[in-house]
Amino acid sequence: MSFLDDRWTEPTLQALSSITDDAANSGRIAVFDFDGTIIDTDITETVASTAWRNGDLGTESFWWTLGVQDPGVGPQGQRDAFETYLQIADSDTVDGYPFGHQASSSLVAQAFAGMSVGQVIRLTRAVLAPGEGVRVRPAIIELLRALLSSGIQVRVVSAGLTWCVRTALHEIVNPLLQDCGVVEPECVTGITPLMRVGQGWLTDRQMLAGPRASAYRACEDADLDDVISTATITGPFTFGGGKVGAWREAFGEEVPVLMVGDGAGDGPLMREADHALWVRTDRGQPRPAAIPESALVLDA
Repeated sequence: MSFLDDRWTEPTLQALSSITDDAANSGRIAVFDFDGTIIDTDITETVASTAWRNGDLGTESFWWTLGVQDPGVGPQGQRDAFETYLQIADSDTVDGYPFGHQASSSLVAQAFAGMSVGQVIRLTRAVLAPGEGVRVRPAIIELLRALLSSGIQVRVVSAGLTWCVRTALHEIVNPLLQDCGVVEPECVTGITPLMRVGQGWLTDRQMLAGPRASAYRACEDADLDDVISTATITGPFTFGGGKVGAWREAFGEEVPVLMVGDGAGDGPLMREADHALWVRTDRGQPRPAAIPESALVLDA
């Protein structure tokens, strides 16, 4: 398959073609980050900030301990919830590695506590509607198609909320891949809260294997309105070294043929792969120390 997007440089193009053209790589796995990598924004941040501004997202007690107010309810002078989230994300950075993102990723996932999974899916679909500004990266779609066409499996390991990432894949990514193969819902690992159904609790793994798997996999929101997100995050925590943990939990000592990501938090898993591709979202951006020197570069 040809790579036609003009963002590819010739050295990167040759290296990627050598991966897809090597029959020995058929059946191996390439792993992708999602936010900023496959799409040009952070889907969970977009859903959370939009819901907050629209008054669709309340605050649990742990938000109040951060000094955050419900829109139009709390005393004046308290911080805006989404601005607080961004401040936490930037609060602890060492040598370019954003340790603060671990706290902020869990916080934004917990912000949906009390909502149904169906509600979260609908909020996600709303920001994915045409004209709302969430876009795929065409060059990465080309790469995904080339990998799938070559028999290389694709897995997504994201620090975003699993339900937001799966919905975005279902709505705007997989339709562009379907003649080559798609990224199946069970191939997405993200940050997932424990779910409450009636008097019981279920993890993402249990939902994917249970009697409601079909609706859950297909993001059928109407069938998931009684599945309630809780404030408890189940593991693994898929950021930074946690992405390596998620990979090893699923695949043991198997080595990814390629890891594609846009940020320092992808560096640890990049170092586990045979090849790495760094999606540089700003042409003037210096390479983060966590990104391997050997990583290929795509200027997105």
